[in-house]
Amino acid sequence: MPIILVIIISLFILLIAWTFNSLKGYSMKQKIIYLILGTLIMLAITTVLVSQNQIEISNEKIVSYIKIINIALFTPINCLIIMPYMARIFNRYNLQEINKGQFKRRSIIIFFVFILVLIFEVGYIENFNKIFIVSEYNSMY
Repeated sequence: MPIILVIIISLFILLIAWTFNSLKGYSMKQKIIYLILGTLIMLAITTVLVSQNQIEISNEKIVSYIKIINIALFTPINCLIIMPYMARIFNRYNLQEINKGQFKRRSIIIFFVFILVLIFEVGYIENFNKIFIVSEYNSMY
């Protein structure tokens, strides 16, 4: 489990650095607000995805723990998929490097790519649970 914690922390550090770098034209306060709001939105999306997966363990406490690990691990992954790219688009629009039409098109493309990623991620979370977590639990008990 310590390795998973290190991975989660590393993903959040990468997210913060990459997103802050993509928001060059914004103040520190705006960057923090963007990061917090984006992370909360991704947390909600990830929570819905994780709750869709059924974990086949009789111990509810362990199931709850597994879901928390999944949410903590996949939230920064989902954030990394969309937030730095959207930040870059916001920054370019703010600097008037792209017009409103280009901003909308690029945002829509990122949105559809993200939806595709989420569809695949549902299966990935299920396999992650089966292969790594449930098999480890079953070998212990």
